[in-house]
Amino acid sequence: MSDARVQFLGALKAVSDVCDHRIIQQVPKEGKEAYKEGSSEKEDYDDDSKYRLSETESTLVCKGLMVASFNAFENFIEERWIELLNSTKSNYPAFRSLPDKTQVKMLENVIGVLGRYYFDSSELAAFKGQVMDVGNFFANVNAAGGGYIHPFVGRWQGSNISVEELAKGLACFHVRKPWKSMQLVYDVVLSSSSVSFHANLQEDFKAIVKKRHAAAHDMHTVITRLSLSEVPHMLRNIAFCYDILASSAVYLMCADGINFTKDRNYVQPTLFEKYWEIRKRMPGKARKSGYDYAAYARVGAFDCSSGRVGSGRARKVDVNDQMLLKWFRENRRGIEFIVQFSESGSLINWETCI
Repeated sequence: MSDARVQFLGALKAVSDVCDHRIIQQVPKEGKEAYKEGSSEKEDYDDDSKYRLSETESTLVCKGLMVASFNAFENFIEERWIELLNSTKSNYPAFRSLPDKTQVKMLENVIGVLGRYYFDSSELAAFKGQVMDVGNFFANVNAAGGGYIHPFVGRWQGSNISVEELAKGLACFHVRKPWKSMQLVYDVVLSSSSVSFHANLQEDFKAIVKKRHAAAHDMHTVITRLSLSEVPHMLRNIAFCYDILASSAVYLMCADGINFTKDRNYVQPTLFEKYWEIRKRMPGKARKSGYDYAAYARVGAFDCSSGRVGSGRARKVDVNDQMLLKWFRENRRGIEFIVQFSESGSLINWETCI
């Protein structure tokens, strides 16, 4: 279980809940006029309007939540690298066994991040701790045995992450064409769900970065409830694809070190021979009982030549999704991941090999 993932998904759900709340939902002018002209629902409108913010107030709230959503995403990326690299550091291959270009990329990124790492005097102790950790990393770059890879290898330089910086962290861990690989994960796993649509993850993220910057620095920028409501969904999808590749890359670096060190493009979606789905099922014609959760194995989904995507028959069913997750953890192998959907096909949660 990833604490970074739990906190991130919780933050996005809070933003979505606010978007759905009537406090920032605006009533169209024609709707207001209808109420004023003696609609039988005028009394309801007058009572409900007391709980709504003005247009200006709603815009300010939406701008703040746009920034908060993006900050939650950045925090997830940073904290997730800490989880991944600290949980497996005893199994790392020797740093000097990595390809020279990979070593250079990692060293340059750590130096660049530390050089632009923001802190103030109240955080001096934490900054000294970061310097000591980085020093430990540099002290072991020529060690014969397994070393320590600092999480700054996957972090962005500067205050906010960019499209290029997001990809650079994955590239340091031999992920082939990071944005293309993330897109393939999305296309195979998420785009087929009933509430998803064909999306260009790189362009979506570029647009979110631009909106976040404008919301934070331009007083004339207007963020509507509708545009904000799309952001949690997009960031959740991008984080899912990123996490699947990042965790698999770290796992393979430790478990398949020889092949990993030989190929700087070793990690790609075609390595996922199987993944697992949990779907919430509502009662219908075939099932008269209450809702339950079904587990499905998706085999060969990333191999276009195989034509296999697993049986439509559930491998296991339970009324408790946590019991299914426990069963999954006991039965999955290697870099197999778990993705959980709601009854409507919305991405709810996921778990990776680390």
